[in-house]
Amino acid sequence: MSELIEQIDKTIIQNGLNLFKLTQDNTSLLLEQLRVAFNLNFNQLFLWETKVEKSSSWEYGDDWDSIFSKLLNQYFPSSVYLVVTDDEFYPWVVNAGDKVSVIALLYQQQFFEYFIFDDLIEKILFDTHHNNLVLFEQ
Repeated sequence: MSELIEQIDKTIIQNGLNLFKLTQDNTSLLLEQLRVAFNLNFNQLFLWETKVEKSSSWEYGDDWDSIFSKLLNQYFPSSVYLVVTDDEFYPWVVNAGDKVSVIALLYQQQFFEYFIFDDLIEKILFDTHHNNLVLFEQ
C-alpha cells in the first residue's frame, strides 16, 4: 500500500489539493472514536459488512462519479476525512480536507478501497471492491 500512498501524496501536492495527512497519533485517536461510535471491528477486513442500524447501499457500475458526488454533497459537510484502506487491515492513512479536494483526488487515482467520514463522526461512506457505495449513519 505504500506505493499507493506515495501516489496519493504526489497527486495532492501536484494539484494543490486541500488535503493533509494526519499524524499516526491523531489517526489512532480519531479512528478509535469512529470504531466506538459505529461498533467497528478493525480486525475485520471489510468494515462495510458491519451490522449497523441505519445503512444504505448504491451499486454504481460505470456511474461512480455522479453517484459518489451526489452522496458526498448530500450527506457530508464541507470537510471530511479520507481513510485509505485498499483492502488491507488497520492501521490506515487518514487525510483530512475539503470534499471538493477529495473528489478531485479520487477522480485522478486508480480505483482503491477507502472510506470517508465526517468530523462529527455521524456518517461513513465506504467504496467497496463490489462497486458499491455503502453509507452508515448514526
